[in-house]
Amino acid sequence: MSDVVVTVVESNTNVTVTEQDVAVAITESPVTVTTSTAGIQGATGATGATGATGATGATGATGASGVVSVTSPITNTGTSSSAIVGINQTLLSITRSQISDFTSGTVTFATTSGTATYATTSGTAVFATNSGTSVYSTTSGTAVYATTSGTATYATLSGTAVNISGTVAQSQVTNLVTDLAGKASTSAPTITGITTLQATPAIGTDTPVTVLGGTGQSVPLQSWKTVGLVQLSTVDQNGYGNFARLSAGQGTDLAYSAALSVNTTGTATKGVVVRAVASQSANLTEWQDSAGATAALITSVGRGAFPRLSAGAATDLQYGTISILANSTATIAIVARGVSGQSANLQEWQNSGGTVLAKVDSAGIVYGAQIRTASSLALLTEASSGGAITLARPTAAFSNPGANTGRLYFRDGTTAGTLKLVVRAGASGAETTILDNIPQT
Repeated sequence: MSDVVVTVVESNTNVTVTEQDVAVAITESPVTVTTSTAGIQGATGATGATGATGATGATGATGASGVVSVTSPITNTGTSSSAIVGINQTLLSITRSQISDFTSGTVTFATTSGTATYATTSGTAVFATNSGTSVYSTTSGTAVYATTSGTATYATLSGTAVNISGTVAQSQVTNLVTDLAGKASTSAPTITGITTLQATPAIGTDTPVTVLGGTGQSVPLQSWKTVGLVQLSTVDQNGYGNFARLSAGQGTDLAYSAALSVNTTGTATKGVVVRAVASQSANLTEWQDSAGATAALITSVGRGAFPRLSAGAATDLQYGTISILANSTATIAIVARGVSGQSANLQEWQNSGGTVLAKVDSAGIVYGAQIRTASSLALLTEASSGGAITLARPTAAFSNPGANTGRLYFRDGTTAGTLKLVVRAGASGAETTILDNIPQT
């Protein structure tokens, strides 16, 4: 078997030569190994050249079969004669960094028990997850259910979340770019960082804010406190308000440092109206001391009872129960004006039993048991069914009273220890004795 040239590019190739002077060249394409249920297939030998009587070259032998080495989640359940390669889906894990884009499509179920990092970026997620946690249910589509039992950090970034049944803690919310549309409700809410809380009813017959007490409510329905939790104002469980300071009219009235400030806000507006119900029996208003005792009041029929009253200045209270001070030299201190046809007295002074002691009647006539000067040196009185004038002797003569006027008074009598009754009249008249040497003993 001379002049035979054999080129072999793969081992395990059998060449059979049946005739001399036949040159056989064996070539083979690169071997491609694919995973299948069978072992690796050996390459088919090339067909021998046709000679005068040359025979066809033999087919190459099949390569040996064996088990392919794999790494989880790739599986191989093959044997030495057969390799079955598969993927264990339960062991698959895709991290966020491995996903560059979802361009389209619809995800019907992202997962039923695991965790979906991104359900979809442009499609619609019917269920993002049933029990896991959805970081982003969708970024542009519509999430029918973001989650049914887990926690949705972001239900959607630009779409619409119909229902979220999980729990979002306050600490998980860093910013709200849209309003809550009046849907926020918790059993014990604490709202911080909000400068204005506005309740706008959907229709005019809706009550904007209702605070409903629980069964057997025993604590206030509302409470306002300082940042140090010092109680300022409350509305108790019975609806009674207790306010540290209340202003009606304008908020600037609080600057007056009054617990209750009322500003009419207009010339035709009443400041305060207290209206009684039919058959009112209790006082309309009361002022009480620190122990709750009534200090002053307005009765049910509008009668006032004040232990001390001052008209003019508060400091005048030191002068008496009723103090009246004219505001200027041209101001009348007291005016008692009767109505047309006045018949009752304009003024009365009574004792504790209601007996009239003195009065000014409807005609302006003054009545009293006695009329005295400041030091009782002159006295006009009634006694023994008659009247008397009592005059004390002055230490010096009176001056002339003026034209058409006379003064009646006593002087020392001519006889020691007696008095004389004199009169001085006109602007330059002299004393004229009416009666002299009136005995004093």
